[in-house]
Amino acid sequence: DLENDGLTASVRKGEATSVWFTNAYDAKPQTFPVIVNYYKDSISSANYLGTTSLGEYEANTPIILSAEQRDAKKPVEGYLSGVQQGDVPYIVVSSGRNVINVLYVAETFPVTVNYYKDSVTNPDDGNFLGSQTLGNYENNDTIVLNDEQLNAYKPATGYVDGVQQGVIPYVVVKGENNVINVLYETEKFDVIVNYYKDVVTTPEDDNYLGTKNLGKFEADDAITLNDEQLNAYKPA
Repeated sequence: DLENDGLTASVRKGEATSVWFTNAYDAKPQTFPVIVNYYKDSISSANYLGTTSLGEYEANTPIILSAEQRDAKKPVEGYLSGVQQGDVPYIVVSSGRNVINVLYVAETFPVTVNYYKDSVTNPDDGNFLGSQTLGNYENNDTIVLNDEQLNAYKPATGYVDGVQQGVIPYVVVKGENNVINVLYETEKFDVIVNYYKDVVTTPEDDNYLGTKNLGKFEADDAITLNDEQLNAYKPA
């Protein structure tokens, strides 16, 4: 049988036939299978998504995965395009397994906190105190600011601790417009009026007639009682 590896020879009856075998014929090169494993979040068995076969390659062949190959197992939503791991290009080896890993990481969005005193307006207004970036968060992450974050721009005097505005917790949305507002309100104090007859003593004394709460006032506010307030407990 001379029809091996593409070699043929013509044989005629009664005639000698000579065949010389050399290394000049087209030998098939040895190839090795290459597979791609896909993961989300981190490369671990718990996050494994699947495998595809790239086919057979000769040793030392460089491989850079195409966008289609990188995203072959991409989750439907919430993740960025796959990234080929390790050295790129991958170099096919002749010993051991040829495995390329692809990782999908969650899509994240920046969250900013804006700080205001007295009222929430806009960053161009005099009530705006400053901003800080909290970092990047995934879609639908929830955020409740801690005390340090709430008071990052608290005025030195005259204001109470910052209060996170809007719905709490804040729920992160897709896009670049994740802004949490914090408001510092002026510190206020309750003012009450005690009423007495004949002489001012104490609320435990018979001269005491009652009390009226005027509400909350800021430090250094000036108060002058009006006629209605002055006579709220006037004896009949």
